[in-house]
Amino acid sequence: MKKILLSIGALLFLVACTSTQPELIKYTMVIPPIDANAYPCPQLKKNEIPDPKTLTDIQVAFLLKKLYGNNERCYNSNQALIQYIEAARAETQAASK
Repeated sequence: MKKILLSIGALLFLVACTSTQPELIKYTMVIPPIDANAYPCPQLKKNEIPDPKTLTDIQVAFLLKKLYGNNERCYNSNQALIQYIEAARAETQAASK
């Protein structure tokens, strides 16, 4: 008899612990703010720039090659940043509909 009463008491205790309403979880998507300094563009230091008065053709060629490489890296980094922001915005707008 005690076992029956204990089992009924345990069942009532378990039934009392359940919730009658389902828990609603609301997700929000957050786009982290990205500063333009996230991808800094490489710059030449003053000691890397040769003296313009004694500049040779080879020094000009090396300087232009280095500047072109820095500009290309900066452009690619900024394009990657723009694509990330646009994809995040599109995903957020699709999720909010």
